[in-house]
Amino acid sequence: MRFYLFDRIVEFEKEKRCVGVKSVSLTEDFFINHYKRKPVMPECLVMESIAQVGGWAVSASAEFAELSILSSVAKFKSHHPVYPGDQLRLEIEITSAGDSGRQISGVVKNGDIVVAEAEGLTYCGYKYDGYSAELEKEFNMYRAGDASFLDNAWYKAV
Repeated sequence: MRFYLFDRIVEFEKEKRCVGVKSVSLTEDFFINHYKRKPVMPECLVMESIAQVGGWAVSASAEFAELSILSSVAKFKSHHPVYPGDQLRLEIEITSAGDSGRQISGVVKNGDIVVAEAEGLTYCGYKYDGYSAELEKEFNMYRAGDASFLDNAWYKAV
């Protein structure tokens, strides 16, 4: 199974910042049998949503020449639960960049409420042939809000 924990990219500044949006729906797979009377998005998946948007920001800043791999998280703090119907705004800032990788910090908001914060997420890069074109196409679809590429057989593979 493959989870994408953001729906689209709404803002992007190379080597500076990236903002993603996630509309949380009761039909999400992680809500199955997770507190049936009051479903809550697991905090580890809120952290994963920050990491995914951060990974996209890092890859896009590197001109899609490499796959961004999360190697460490210095600090994560959850402040408020996330329920079905919430719309999360994932605000990522690239705090440092170098030859050995990039570091980000991020804030997740639901309206004016800060849901979670993360600091010191470190990414290293991995290069392989053909990665750049595929990722750039996917990234541009996310920026346009078009998730039709999820119908591709490659994404259906288990």
